[in-house]
Amino acid sequence: GKTIRAPEGFRYYRDRLPTRRAPIKRRRAHFEGIFDTLRQAGIQRSNLYLAWDFTVASDENIAARVLSMRDDAFGQLGDGDLSDLTVQGHAPAFQVTQVNNFTAGEDARIARQVLGTFTVPCYLQPSCAAGGQFALDPNGLPTENGTWTASFECIVPRVAVDEPGAAPARPSLYGHGLFGSAGEVHAGGQKDLANRHGFVLCATDQIGMSTSDLPFPTVPILNDLSSFPKLADRLQQGLLNELYLGRLMIHPDGLKTDPA
Repeated sequence: GKTIRAPEGFRYYRDRLPTRRAPIKRRRAHFEGIFDTLRQAGIQRSNLYLAWDFTVASDENIAARVLSMRDDAFGQLGDGDLSDLTVQGHAPAFQVTQVNNFTAGEDARIARQVLGTFTVPCYLQPSCAAGGQFALDPNGLPTENGTWTASFECIVPRVAVDEPGAAPARPSLYGHGLFGSAGEVHAGGQKDLANRHGFVLCATDQIGMSTSDLPFPTVPILNDLSSFPKLADRLQQGLLNELYLGRLMIHPDGLKTDPA
């Protein structure tokens, strides 16, 4: 029959208790906003056991940051209108670093494996390496921080080079699974798909959810959820990397300009 005592952490804000602890002091203004909202709804702070706020999903909340990155990055290529579905501007910079040719005896489905790198605007601080996260501008959007060198791996099916009158294969992006890598594009299922239906499949590590993200930041997040933006932000950079690789695959001055 007695009123339950509010948690000590919450009472710092509800009862305006003094403290020298900086993390608590930094949140005071935010909690005053919560109490003001509740007061307007007829709820007095002295009656509260606990109160907090959270942001619900919206189109802007979910996609505004990555769309801003996309538009800015493609604008740097000279394509300022992606809605017209017309490739404009120049291709991202890229470099082929390794080419592996296979005989039919070595691989009956894939004739060639091509590995390389390409350059993408980076929107993470201090870099796009594991552990980086967004530095947001006054509008809450990511700011660019130089460039990132992403890797790619492509497979060229045998049907596109060995068959009499072989036609060029169609380009397709391959996205790996949870905590996988671009190397999965060379797996059996992808080889079957490429050779059976005439696809050149290209992949890049989906950073944020790739093997390289497991040691850091993924595992530390399990012990400190406040580090979650280091995964979520890098994952959005990974989506941009995918889009740039896709542009490389279809741009007249992209991957098709290399003899590999």
